[in-house]
Amino acid sequence: SVAEGMVQAVAGDPLRQTLVLSVGDLATDGNVEDCWQIEHFDRSYPGLQAMLGSLPFQACMGNHEMAGLLFAKYFPYPFAGGRYWSFDYGPAHFTVIDQYTAYGPGSPQLAWIEADLASTTKPWRFVLLHEPGWSAGGGHENDPDVQTYLQPLFAAHDVSIVFAGHNHYYARAEVEGVEHVTTGGGGANLHTPNPAYPNVVQTARAYHYCTVEIDGGRLRFRALAPEGTLLDSLTLLAPTGVAGSAGAAPARVPVLEAAYPNPFNPSVAIRLSLPEAAHLRLAVHDPGGRRVAVLADSYRDAGEATFRWDGLDERGRLAASGVYLVRLEAGPFRTSRKIVLLR
Repeated sequence: SVAEGMVQAVAGDPLRQTLVLSVGDLATDGNVEDCWQIEHFDRSYPGLQAMLGSLPFQACMGNHEMAGLLFAKYFPYPFAGGRYWSFDYGPAHFTVIDQYTAYGPGSPQLAWIEADLASTTKPWRFVLLHEPGWSAGGGHENDPDVQTYLQPLFAAHDVSIVFAGHNHYYARAEVEGVEHVTTGGGGANLHTPNPAYPNVVQTARAYHYCTVEIDGGRLRFRALAPEGTLLDSLTLLAPTGVAGSAGAAPARVPVLEAAYPNPFNPSVAIRLSLPEAAHLRLAVHDPGGRRVAVLADSYRDAGEATFRWDGLDERGRLAASGVYLVRLEAGPFRTSRKIVLLR
């Protein structure tokens, strides 16, 4: 199970600097006590019980928590109002949003969110909410209130990652420098993501969990299947100018710049830079993860380079119109960019 995979991953971390973040929907009907006992506290799921019994657990409200009375009973967090609050953990600040208490213009929650993000001195800022502003369809559409009211605050206050659920799959979107991660693969029946949705750079119809590792000014994010298969990865640098980041260790990582033109036909230029010499692999994949073309696979010195894809697959055939992912691997670093071919 996903929980068992998480427990095993933690057991392999001797430092144990770990907590669990949940994006809600902990029970099918959060108003019914039996649902909590059968689904969340069921002793026949030893992995889940081991996780709850050994790791700090923080969760936001999901729509299935209903009125939230039992959610507040089992998880009596220090709510600032409604079921929203924030907390610090090491160099990170977490803002937990309750989408079932008003958060539009003039609401106490929106004012609190803005003040909370503005006042933290932590270099890494994360947001937990349930219904994503940018996801990949297939279950529920993007939440326009997140896009209209919350995203401007996230961008203005250097939020690194927004974690959401609601849709039962994995997806990651990039919006104005903010990563929006949909991590809804905890155990319910899976939905099918559409990788062509706006701003989406990676999807997977898979059960999974995500990990975040922070080392000074560098953050490593990974999405993993329960058995450890890597679904997605990302390396971020602490935003410059953020209070608390001045003393962070400098982090120099490869950069995969935006492709141009995009959409394209017949060819696209892909520019990247390596801060140090490394084995570089640059490849084009279709949304299902199948390799379409390899643009580079060799040891390269530090510096900038531009590669071009002519829209042909490995057999020299014209690739079909659609969404593709350019994946960069340089040493342990992994990242990707979405490109669109229009014939």
